[in-house]
Amino acid sequence: MTLRTSPPQRSPLDLRRDLGSRLRVLRLQAGLSGKDLAELLGCHPSKVSRLEHGGAIPSVADIRAWCAHCNAEDQADDLAADATAVEAAYSTWRSNQRTGLLRMQKEVGDLFSRTRRFLAYESRVIPGLLQTADYSRAILEAARARRRSPDDVSDAVTARYELRRVLDGPATFNLLVEEHVLRSPIAPPEIMREQADQLVADSRRPNVSLGVIPLGPRTRAGVENFYVYDQILVRIQLLSGRFTVNAPGDVAEYLAAFAELSELAVVGDEARALIRDAIG
Repeated sequence: MTLRTSPPQRSPLDLRRDLGSRLRVLRLQAGLSGKDLAELLGCHPSKVSRLEHGGAIPSVADIRAWCAHCNAEDQADDLAADATAVEAAYSTWRSNQRTGLLRMQKEVGDLFSRTRRFLAYESRVIPGLLQTADYSRAILEAARARRRSPDDVSDAVTARYELRRVLDGPATFNLLVEEHVLRSPIAPPEIMREQADQLVADSRRPNVSLGVIPLGPRTRAGVENFYVYDQILVRIQLLSGRFTVNAPGDVAEYLAAFAELSELAVVGDEARALIRDAIG
């Protein structure tokens, strides 16, 4: 059964962009350039650009200062309330991980059970579905220590590894990973070699396409880690937060990004050779 979602709603990305567009309109109505406003706010012009394009969520203080310099104090309260709502819609990793790593693995498992086509782009670690138990343990132990979440790593490792059963099902998996991930000594050499063996074996599965994006000059920069379920839902993972989108426009953007990144990747024997060269 294909994954079903409720009718598309305004996603966190939509809300951030909408808020940024309103801020941009205020700046333009005040006759200020981005550089002019940055000087008045005492910040770098890049911050003004990020806020206007939805790349960051403004604080209430940012909103009030912005409105003051744009002679729009009468709109400050409404914009501040909207900024607070956008922040609430954006779930942080810290909040999720305080509830335990096992719960997060179960939530992902429920989603995978309904998915028939999965796409993933990873620039930090080897994709979870392809991780060995020991590699997963190294990743999750570090996450637990960093976030000070409950110590349920052993159960979370078991749950993550058991999730590999979906690789034996009817779904197809198209996974991209950056070469530098393979070269990162996240775990001891013997664990990394075992991980390399599993990656090579998994890459030979008929329903798995594993692409490695080599180091070196490129025409397309990487983006945040993201995972696409049946081309109708995307989970985006940032260093500071994670959120899910299902608005068609947002999903289309990530599908386009995946297609562009796929053009940079090597697959098949070339990918397997690169895995062996990077890990051993």
